[in-house]
Amino acid sequence: MAEGRMDRRGVVRLPWVVRPWMLAAFAAIVVLIGAIGFVVGAALPRSAAVEGLGDDEPALVTAAVESRAIVDRTVVQGKVTAGDTLEIGHAAREGADVVPYVTSVGVTAGQPLQNGSFVLAVAGRPMIALRVDAPLYRSLRVGDEGADVRAFEAALAAAGGTDFDVDERLTWYTMGAAEQLWESHGYTLPTETVTPASDPETGAAGAVETPPAGSVEQRYINVHEIVQLFTDTTTVMNVAAVGSLASSEPPLVVLRTAPSTVTVRITVLEEQAFPVGAEVTLSTSGEGDEVAVVSAVGEFTAGGGEVPPGRDVTIPLPGSWADLPDGTVVRVSVGEESEPVLAIPLTAIRSADSDPYVVVEDVSGHAPGDRLAVVVVETAGGWAQIDESSGLAPGDTIRLSP
Repeated sequence: MAEGRMDRRGVVRLPWVVRPWMLAAFAAIVVLIGAIGFVVGAALPRSAAVEGLGDDEPALVTAAVESRAIVDRTVVQGKVTAGDTLEIGHAAREGADVVPYVTSVGVTAGQPLQNGSFVLAVAGRPMIALRVDAPLYRSLRVGDEGADVRAFEAALAAAGGTDFDVDERLTWYTMGAAEQLWESHGYTLPTETVTPASDPETGAAGAVETPPAGSVEQRYINVHEIVQLFTDTTTVMNVAAVGSLASSEPPLVVLRTAPSTVTVRITVLEEQAFPVGAEVTLSTSGEGDEVAVVSAVGEFTAGGGEVPPGRDVTIPLPGSWADLPDGTVVRVSVGEESEPVLAIPLTAIRSADSDPYVVVEDVSGHAPGDRLAVVVVETAGGWAQIDESSGLAPGDTIRLSP
């Protein structure tokens, strides 16, 4: 190819193509390839489905009649979240000649602990549970006053004690009721040598009781013999065995003061299945299924990491599962189990509000395109249960469109 040349006006002119016949040959080849492609494409056979369609005819869409459950259960996975615990240790109060062995046990693991219950005894001295609304911080004697006295008397009255006033002053009548509680478990109140005051003590309803004169052994309430409960629901998680040597570690008793729960993260799509009060079925390895009720649904959070966005659902752990460790995986399901029924896609039903029918495609005794009246029993999850009297059977084919 020749190089370009500049004319007198300074304009560069491109050279002539040396072989113009090459351009003509290239154009002829392109036209030939296009023609061959058109001829081959026109010669290929059309599929039966395409052959039967006009340019403006909609495609035929069909579905099979099935035997299936139309009410699916919503199933999510949660974990056990352990409730608060309270450890009761041993407060050494025995003399040098006493070995603090556990001599008796009155509760077992998993048992709810009631106000007034006998828990255990160390070296022959009891520990009795009392539900108090204020802490008992000292041993109590006749004449003591304060909020702790009222708390003790209220718990004593709730445990069955009578014939004393619930107030902020401990009287001989209160001491007598406490003695009855201790004796009901086979023990007596501890005593100490005192010189009684000369002033009489006022008891219930203004009655007066005068203690004996002189130095005597007098009953008192040892605060270390009381297991103080601060919640209405307390469960024994672990208790020392008879013959164990009591010490500060390990604790004598471990109590669950707040129930364990199952916590489940649900997405926006699952919210409607888990309202507060919804009944759910809990399943976990090694345990029988239990029925529980949703107690709380938290606020929506964005999540993060492996935690998806959604809400936390709280379900109290059943009592029979109280010993499940924290983090145990639990399967939570809601909704009724459903047996397989005769079902078709909901979109196959025509005139659903008046006289429902379907358009058949391949149904015994009917031609394609026939209308077949159906009786709808129930709808759920995009499916409709059809009464078997409609004449459809699993495997039949019906039209979705047109």
